[in-house]
Amino acid sequence: MPKTPILEICSEITAGTRGSSLGPKAIRAVSRSLQDGFFQGREVIEVQDQNNALDQQNLTPFAKHIESYKKIFDQNKEKTQNIFQEYDKCIVLSGDHGNAAGVIQGLRTAHPTQKMGLIWIDAHADIHSPYTTPSGNMHGMPISIVLAENNLGKQQNTPSTQAITLWEQMQKIKSNSQVQLIYIGVRDTEEPEDYIIQKRGIENLKVEQVHDWGVQKTTEKIKATLSDCDYIYISFDVDSLDPEKVSFGTGTPVKNGLDFDFTKSLVRQLIAELNVKVFECTEVNPLLDNKTNLMAEKAYEMVKMVDEIL
Repeated sequence: MPKTPILEICSEITAGTRGSSLGPKAIRAVSRSLQDGFFQGREVIEVQDQNNALDQQNLTPFAKHIESYKKIFDQNKEKTQNIFQEYDKCIVLSGDHGNAAGVIQGLRTAHPTQKMGLIWIDAHADIHSPYTTPSGNMHGMPISIVLAENNLGKQQNTPSTQAITLWEQMQKIKSNSQVQLIYIGVRDTEEPEDYIIQKRGIENLKVEQVHDWGVQKTTEKIKATLSDCDYIYISFDVDSLDPEKVSFGTGTPVKNGLDFDFTKSLVRQLIAELNVKVFECTEVNPLLDNKTNLMAEKAYEMVKMVDEIL
């Protein structure tokens, strides 16, 4: 049986802090230091980054570097579609979380009549749009791309025509696929995000709540929410973890996060009980790691466990 392929996306074009493009290679470095052969004999599909655009002047303040990001988005979408012509599962090692939008849209296109369950394990909701963003950093927008949500009821910005055109192109896909979203651990949001989460009735399982429930009850709750979904995409942003207990090796750490062992056990249980097609690990930033390469070590521990049971 062939090993699960890996889509490696060393892009940080949508992040606000530099260094997450090094995350996938830092994870690889852990495997090499252990000499465990994890990447040996495995297909690794690499995406050509557009990070050199970060050296150029940004001309779209409410959707920073969106022209270059659209090129990454298109690659992620196309390569994901290609992967699922040959394989049934995939692991994604990603720089910043903006990369998820293209992968998700590609997966939806590859399964045009099926409903996706999207489990977003993150400190942030990532449901801003160019109309609402306070920063312009597009790693805070992938959910709005996937849900085709502009949140115009809370509009604060007037994006350029160029930005709007590219934004709407990413939102549209030739697929009837629906998406059912559930958040786990989200705890750092702005008012426009809170508004649209409530309006859409998106569930957010809080850190304290899931720790109190434990793995089994949390799994049952997630399964109930996604009961009518045909397959699952798990997106694991390492800033979902408690930085005090793990590491600050991520661009946007937020205190009072998830316990790593709990999260690992939860992911294990979800994969055992649900039809998970993609597991994504994102936002490892070794430049910010206060404990050498610990965040990448924890990320690799998670990825290796996922590979064993996916």
